[in-house]
Amino acid sequence: MSPYRFKALRAKLDLPQVGERVRSKRYGTVWKIIEEKETWIPVPAHLRGLWFPDGKMPAIVVRFRKEDSAKGPEPERP
Repeated sequence: MSPYRFKALRAKLDLPQVGERVRSKRYGTVWKIIEEKETWIPVPAHLRGLWFPDGKMPAIVVRFRKEDSAKGPEPERP
């Protein structure tokens, strides 16, 4: 198993937390984050080797659903 920390990935990507509402920059629709799951996915052949010797890379799956846009997103995080 890799010593990789999902916590570091979450912080680096600044992902929203479960229960937060976010607004699409492109369409302006509001989405609520309903689930967040840590998983390992297969690495494409050209990325294997030094970075991912075991053939798997960490990933975070975020599920969301469309919300009523009248509610609006939560205030921006610092």
